Amino acid sequence: MDRQLENLINDYIKKYKTIRMTEIPERESSFLKVKSFKCELNSGTQIIREQCLRNNLEGDVVTILPITASNNIVMVAQPRVFTPLTVGFELPAGYVDVFEYPEDAVLRELLEETGYLPMGLEKLISYQGDPGCSSAVNHCFVATGCQLTDKQNLDESEYVDFFECSLDDAMEMQASGLVVGSSSIVTLQKVYGKRQNYGI
Repeated sequence: MDRQLENLINDYIKKYKTIRMTEIPERESSFLKVKSFKCELNSGTQIIREQCLRNNLEGDVVTILPITASNNIVMVAQPRVFTPLTVGFELPAGYVDVFEYPEDAVLRELLEETGYLPMGLEKLISYQGDPGCSSAVNHCFVATGCQLTDKQNLDESEYVDFFECSLDDAMEMQASGLVVGSSSIVTLQKVYGKRQNYGI
């Protein structure tokens, strides 16, 4: 990783690092909900399981590895208060809206978070990140030929910066513990395994 990228990462850590966190007394969340289910197994055993919903939905997610025309990738930095650094370095990602296809969510989220639009999309893998309490599916994509076409269009509660780096830099960030989110790790690993297909 070159000195310029190291300095940029340190600037993002200074900007987004949580310096104080206070637990709020129990309150009803407008975003997270938990449903409880009594389940009878084929063996006759009954078990209780809880399902987490996000925004009253199962919460399918898209994660995008954008490759620019200059063969860099685009990553984001944002507050992630429950990570070791309290700052997240990850690939652009977001929720799939109701009645939205994952491919449409990729285009919307990539444009909102970074202002980039791709020339091509390829789905890499879909998987459940936590099947013990969620039916949400993570859909991982690579977006090729990305060009900066617009400004970010973030939601009011979003704080996101984006930057370009090489795939090797991103893999080094993962190896050093800067990238910790499972969907970013899975997507990076999938693309790294066939990087020659993408010319990066």
